[in-house]
Amino acid sequence: MITIPRHALWIGLGALGLATPGWAQMSQSDAQAPQTADMAAFADAYLLPDLFRIMAAEGMEYAASVRTDFGIDVSTESWTQTVSALYDPQAMEAEFLAHFADAMAGQADALSDALAFADSDLGARVLRLEISARDALLDPDVDTAAREALTDMRDAGHPRLALIDERIAVNDLIDLNVAVSLNTAYAFYNGMLMAGSPDFAQNPQDLLAQLWTQEPLIREDTTDWIHAYFVLAYQPLRDAELAAYTNFSASDSGVVLNNAMFAAFGATFDGISDALGRAAGAALQSTDL
Repeated sequence: MITIPRHALWIGLGALGLATPGWAQMSQSDAQAPQTADMAAFADAYLLPDLFRIMAAEGMEYAASVRTDFGIDVSTESWTQTVSALYDPQAMEAEFLAHFADAMAGQADALSDALAFADSDLGARVLRLEISARDALLDPDVDTAAREALTDMRDAGHPRLALIDERIAVNDLIDLNVAVSLNTAYAFYNGMLMAGSPDFAQNPQDLLAQLWTQEPLIREDTTDWIHAYFVLAYQPLRDAELAAYTNFSASDSGVVLNNAMFAAFGATFDGISDALGRAAGAALQSTDL
């Protein structure tokens, strides 16, 4: 059975997203991309160094599971070097910002609004809460507790869930993140295939078909994970504060920002997943020699 990579998972807008690889991007020849200073300000305001530290940890955890699942020799030097390079937080952030600048070309007003939101009391607080929650969810016990809390809230018909549902809906976070999971998995396994892995002889069409059969399970897990994450992250917020955040997310600038971040994360992590798959395939080949 093909397993879906769980590294560098979903969300959206508030500095926590991934993207579908087919999302259209404007090139710098179509419109002027934001300047380096703008990107540095965005990275600082949206806590990107902290985010990519967490994403790198998630990625290293996934790479360790790949090594175990496929029986890759832990002493394989090329594998170890590749994984360390792929999940270098600073390199990941730089790659993301390059793609994000392209995706935000011609969107100076939206970028200005995004920075203004992050600079507000509510925006700064929300972004820190989101980062803290994602960091906490690296602990499996916290992840389990968050999901259990979500179940209890659903059973009780807790009114906060309606606000969280709206927060998710305005940026289409479920569908976007399901696509992310499928595309990231395809990039990884196709990378293995292209590397000529002796244990992976499927063709791309069969691979895609097999991945697609898992879409319902991916959607269910994605739905639960995002809800549990938001329950944990937004617990300190008053309902009015969460509603105000959702209003910004639903604004024209909020939608532009969300889509650009999904595009940039998609381009970044599709490349990482493909390279990891190729490294896994190469390591398996060397093991069989």
